[in-house]
Amino acid sequence: VLDVYKGDIKAGQQVNYARLGGIIPSAASWPGLNQEQRDKMLHLSNGEKNPTGAKFVKQKFSDDIDVEVDKNYIVFLAPDTYKDGSQVEYYIGGLQNGLREVKGTGRDITVLNNKTKQWESISKIVKLN
Repeated sequence: VLDVYKGDIKAGQQVNYARLGGIIPSAASWPGLNQEQRDKMLHLSNGEKNPTGAKFVKQKFSDDIDVEVDKNYIVFLAPDTYKDGSQVEYYIGGLQNGLREVKGTGRDITVLNNKTKQWESISKIVKLN
C-alpha cells in the first residue's frame, strides 16, 4: 500500500486481497458449466469442447483490467474475515471499477476510466477531505 485516501489501512502495510475472476486450466472449466452453458459452447464450436486448444481459460468482468508489474492502481477494498476468524483479507469491490490504473501521486493523481480509457481526476471518484 503506497497511499491511503480513506479507511483504516496504513501506507506501507501489506494486505491479502481477493477479486472475482481468474485463470484456470481449460479441462477444469467444463465441469463448472451448467448444461445450458455446455450446449451453447458446443453449438458455437461445432461440437468441440476446446476448439482453440487453449490450455487455460481466463474469466473477468467486461472492462476489468489485469494487474501489471511497475504500474500503480487505486483499489477499492472492503474487509472480510475468514469464517473461522483466523485471518482478515480484503476484497476488491466495485466489479470492473474497483481497480484502476493511476498516474501521479497524492491528491494530484489521475485515474484511468476502465470503460472510456480516459484519464480522470481522483476527485471525480473519491471525495477527498
